Amino acid sequence: MQKIKKFDCYDGLCLCQGLVFYAPAALLVRTQAGLTLSQFFLLQGLLSAATFLGEVPTGILTDRIGYRRTLVLAQGAMLLARGLLLAAFLLRKPWLFVPEALLEGLCFCFSSGTADAYLYEAFGEAAYLPKTAHSANWGTAGFLASTLAYAGIYRFFGIPGLLVGTLCSSAAALVFALGLRPDERRSAHCPVPRLPEMVRLLGRGRHFVALGAVFSVAGLLINFFYVHKLLDCGVDAGWMSPLILGYSLVGMLAKWVLAALDRFPRGRMVGIFCALAAAAMGVLGFVNRILPAAAVMLVLPLLLDVPGCWAGALENAFVDRLGLGDSRAAALSTLSMGADLVEILALFASAALTAAGPELCFPAVGLMLLGCGAWFFLSPFGDSE
Repeated sequence: MQKIKKFDCYDGLCLCQGLVFYAPAALLVRTQAGLTLSQFFLLQGLLSAATFLGEVPTGILTDRIGYRRTLVLAQGAMLLARGLLLAAFLLRKPWLFVPEALLEGLCFCFSSGTADAYLYEAFGEAAYLPKTAHSANWGTAGFLASTLAYAGIYRFFGIPGLLVGTLCSSAAALVFALGLRPDERRSAHCPVPRLPEMVRLLGRGRHFVALGAVFSVAGLLINFFYVHKLLDCGVDAGWMSPLILGYSLVGMLAKWVLAALDRFPRGRMVGIFCALAAAAMGVLGFVNRILPAAAVMLVLPLLLDVPGCWAGALENAFVDRLGLGDSRAAALSTLSMGADLVEILALFASAALTAAGPELCFPAVGLMLLGCGAWFFLSPFGDSE
């Protein structure tokens, strides 16, 4: 793989997106404002529904106005969403989480497929993976910085200080998005996919749809349920910050893991890493001893990030094979739309599972990962199709 060293506006965008100062207390922000765990899952389902409905229209718009302008719109929507999050917490108005979720959904719609398409076309297929990993490490660096700052900000300014800091980083992300170089090849003449074409695309890309949905739900468990796992192990929630620092540092190894395994078939490697992640999810569901649980929590994000990068490269190559390169954003958004629908079903199922115990969510998602991994391993789409 090629080496990417230069810092650019896209790296700055990723850095600022990683500066989420309230991340260690993300669930507490919602629950202290009046949300229950079940309502939280329902709210995430609403966010996914909003994303689902806006995927294709925003993808078509992206192919017409360009990736840079779309990323600017995405960061503008996120800035407004973070403002509503702050207002919901300060005013203790849980209903404000609804428009906040809708705005986040709009941001995800604009971002869905756009960042991948921007990197794939700006840097080419050969440099896509190293640039993706390079930019992701800048995002991780931002996340590490915000996590290190969490304790100090929380001590002196409380949760409102964390939310205000994140609001400022969102504003900086918007500035970096404005600095991205425009993609001149986009035009108003890009073809608009028709419904039969979208259905065929979802059918042929069903493996990407399923994997994308499961990765989204797995990421949700990491972001919001690690703290509950610590409590189940008898450990104070204050250890969440060191844990986040640990798994973020481990996650930065993805760049070197991708380079070391680049010679192997990507489809099969996706299957192997999904199986490893599924085993890790199973451990978190049934083991309540802190040492083995913490070890697994440190490596699980890496086990998901690496196959996620491979899947992104395979998905773009899949779009090229179908001759949809000129409407890349719309095609990727169509696949994301299918993933959103599957994710909505999984989130509502997770909301029901929390009634029996949140720990059951980990093995349930692990089984989903195992199924997707077997699908990719036995039929390595990106390597043989």
